[in-house]
Parts: sequence; C-alpha cells; structure tokens
Amino acid sequence: MKRLLLIGSVLAMLVAGGDAQAFGRKKDCCPAPVCYAPAPACAVTYVEQVVTTYKTEIRERDVTYKVLTPVTVKKTFKEDYCVVEPKYKDEMRDVTTYKMVSHDEMRDVTTYKMVSHDEMRDVTTYKMVGKEEMRDVTTYKMVGTEVVRDVVSCHYVPCTVVDPCTGCCRTVCQPVTTVQKVKCMVYECKPFTEKVKVMVYECKPFTEKVKVTVHECKPVTEKVKVTVQECKPVTEKVKVRVCEYVTKKMSRNVDYYECSYKEEEKKGKERYCVTVPVKTVIKVPCYVPCCN
Repeated sequence: MKRLLLIGSVLAMLVAGGDAQAFGRKKDCCPAPVCYAPAPACAVTYVEQVVTTYKTEIRERDVTYKVLTPVTVKKTFKEDYCVVEPKYKDEMRDVTTYKMVSHDEMRDVTTYKMVSHDEMRDVTTYKMVGKEEMRDVTTYKMVGTEVVRDVVSCHYVPCTVVDPCTGCCRTVCQPVTTVQKVKCMVYECKPFTEKVKVMVYECKPFTEKVKVTVHECKPVTEKVKVTVQECKPVTEKVKVRVCEYVTKKMSRNVDYYECSYKEEEKKGKERYCVTVPVKTVIKVPCYVPCCN
C-alpha cells in the first residue's frame, strides 16, 4: 500500500513539472528540446482487503401493551307515567232538527198582459215628384275631313339582263318603289251642346193622419192561492253515547345498559429495524514497479 502511494506521488510531481514548464515558456519559433527520463514499467496486482459494511435487519420482540375493553352493565330504574283512557256513558240531550212545513196563503201576484187600442198618428211618407226642365246636353259626333296623303307602293318591272359568265340574255323582274297621291277621309270627335227637355224627379215628404193599432204591456195584480214551504226547527230528546277521557297514573320498570371501559394488559409481537455491521473481503488494485 505504501508503494502505491509513493508511485502515485512521483507521477503527480512529474506531470505537474511538465505542465509548469509548458505554461512559463515563451512563444518561440522553435521550442527548446526537453529530455525526460524513461519511466519504469509497472505491473498491476490485486490485494485482498477486509472492509466493514452495514445492512438493515427486521427483528421481532415480545412487548406488553394496554387495551381498553368495553364492559356493559344492565341497570333498572322505576318510571312513573300517565295513561289517558276513554270512558263511555249515555246521556239524554236536546237535538234540534229542521223540517219542511207547508201551508196555503193568498198572495198578490202581478202578471203582465198585452193590451191593444187604436190611435191616430202622424205618418210621414216620401214620394217621387217629377217635373220637366230644359238643360244643356253635350254630345260628341264624328266629323269627317278629306285629306290627300302620299302612299308608297312597290311593284315589279321586267328588264333584260346579260349573264357575264355565259353571255346569254334573260328577263328578270326587279322591284320598283313609287309614291302616289291618295285621297282619304279623317274623322275627328267634336262636342256639340244643345238644349234638351228632361224629366227631373224629386223626393218630397208628405204627412198624413193614419189609424194604427198600438200594443202596450200593462201589469195586472190579482189574488192567488199559493202553497208556501217553511223550514221550522223541531227540538226533541235523544239518547247519545258520550266519551270522556280519564287520566290514570301508572309506574313501570325500565331497563337500560351502562357502558364503561376496563384497562387490560396484553402481550404481543413487535417488529423493529436494526443496522448490523458485516465484514466483507474485497480486492484492491496495487501497482508494483518492474525492474530490468
């Protein structure tokens, strides 16, 4: 182990020295040559070494703990209470009922009757009365006027034509337009006013005395025998059953349960964790220099 530490420190010093020389060197075109002594060759061997590790184990142990156990005790107490009981008995009571009683009465009854009589009344009627009057009446008549107008007409005229291809002559009809003077009648609607005798009717009122029959509704009162229904009270003794409630005091025993807790000790198993050291053998590399 000491050899390994010595070799490691020597290598660290050599590397540190080389780096320091390289850091302090100036930038020259040709660096100065450095000569290093060749390092001796090393061999690696493994040495067994005992180390201590720790692991966790779960163990059990006997423990004593306390438990509260419920205990139920039955108890009894006396309770007073009241009971309402019905009590029936017969009684004679006055009961009023209503009955319909009918009797005859003479009453005044008013009725309405239609009474008719004749009267002379003024009646106005309207009649149509006609009379003759002279009135201006305008009529329209068609008046004709002779007018000369130009009329264009078209007719065909035969003419001789030479065919340019064959040189033959042929007769064809060509349309010719001509204008002719033609007389025609033009009619115009013109008004003419003249006096005409017409019959004019007018609606005029005429009043005259006319005998008419008038109907009138008049009240008539007379004595009539009618049957009247009247509701009268009737009281009588009736036997009825009456219920009365009587309060009665009573007592009874009531059971109830009282719960309490009792402390008891019990034994059981308890799990817990323990860290235990363990010896382990491992192999450690060891560098040993080789001599030529």
